Amino acid sequence: IRDRYQRRVHGGSLQGVSPSDLVKRPEVIKAVLADLAAVGKKAHLQPFEMIKNCTLVLDEWTAESGLLTAALKIKRQAVQQHYSAAIDAMFGRAAK
Repeated sequence: IRDRYQRRVHGGSLQGVSPSDLVKRPEVIKAVLADLAAVGKKAHLQPFEMIKNCTLVLDEWTAESGLLTAALKIKRQAVQQHYSAAIDAMFGRAAK
């Protein structure tokens, strides 16, 4: 992430920023969302299909972590439970 967004993030360098802090930086999230919007626009997605918010995480999604099946399909319920606080925060809901 650091290398890709280094020159696009305003207000200083990302060098020396830890990965756990980097994924929380609003300017990095904004740059990621801009990339997602560009891809969506190129794919002619409708506004309701566009990603409006995201949370960047460092966790690897693997079968061993319980977030994917052995066939590498997403275990939606496990992901929802694991990231419930982040999902609630993105949608402005009070955490359960």
